[in-house]
Amino acid sequence: MTHRHSILFRSIIHIIHITQVATGAAELYADKLEQLPKLTPSGAAQLNADLEYFCNVLSALSVALPQRLATWQVLMMLPDEELAANVQATVADAGGTLSTRVADKVVAIRC
Repeated sequence: MTHRHSILFRSIIHIIHITQVATGAAELYADKLEQLPKLTPSGAAQLNADLEYFCNVLSALSVALPQRLATWQVLMMLPDEELAANVQATVADAGGTLSTRVADKVVAIRC
C-alpha cells in the first residue's frame, strides 16, 4: 500500500467512525427526549433551539437525521397553539419521514 493509499484509508476510517458516533449520539438524544414528562413554553423554545443546533451539526457532518429526531425537530418548530391542530397534517405531509408515535409524544408533553 502506498503512502497516499494509507492516508486515504485512514481518512475513510475516520469518516466512518465520526458517522457512527454522531448517529449514536442522535439516537441517544431521541431516547432522552422521549423521557421528558412535560415542557413549559420556555422549555419548548429552548429545546427547539437545541434541536436546531444539533441537527445543523449532523448536517455539517453529512449524517442522516434519524426519523425520531427529525420528528422532534419539525414538531418543535410549530407554535404551541398550532401543534395539536396541525400535527396529523404535518406528519401526513411529510410522506412517511416522520414518526406518528413520536408526534403523539410531542403533543402530549407540550399541550
